Amino acid sequence: MSTTAFDDASSVPVANLLSLKGRRAVVTGGGQGLGKAIALRLAEAEAEVLIGDLDRERARQAAADVGDRYSVGVLGFQMDVSDSHSVSRAAAVAVAEFGGIDIWVNNAGIFPSVPVLETPDQTWDDVFAVNARGVFNGSREAARHMNAQGNGGSDHQHRLHRRLHWNSTGTVCLCGVQARSPRHDQTNGP
Repeated sequence: MSTTAFDDASSVPVANLLSLKGRRAVVTGGGQGLGKAIALRLAEAEAEVLIGDLDRERARQAAADVGDRYSVGVLGFQMDVSDSHSVSRAAAVAVAEFGGIDIWVNNAGIFPSVPVLETPDQTWDDVFAVNARGVFNGSREAARHMNAQGNGGSDHQHRLHRRLHWNSTGTVCLCGVQARSPRHDQTNGP
């Protein structure tokens, strides 16, 4: 098995690697930690970013921090990913303020450190509500808006297929579309 060596690009500014100018992103759980880091890198690549977080003040502070560093539109918004109505409101704000949604990062998550034999049912219900239902709520809402925007071309030329991308921490990112030719769809079904 052969491997391909890649240059270490971790210290290279994102703007030198790619441009997300004109793209609109939502990051859940973006008020701190990995979510805030993702929001910073998206803004560095010139995407407009809505930072959603359960803590309203933390979301607003993160947005102010990102906005101070990069000259792009950044909003902080209180969002409870376990509540589909809250997720819908955040998406509606992103669409109203930025004109659409191109990137959705489901980063919100909770990870209580409790031995399994001592874990109360409510703790498990909370984990599932955020880490599973929250990902579903965000992905579904993002897909609704991305489909409504018609990303990827006209319907008679391409069928749009949303892809959920999982990483090792369970974070899911719904990004863009994969265009498939009509011939491919005819041979392989819908």
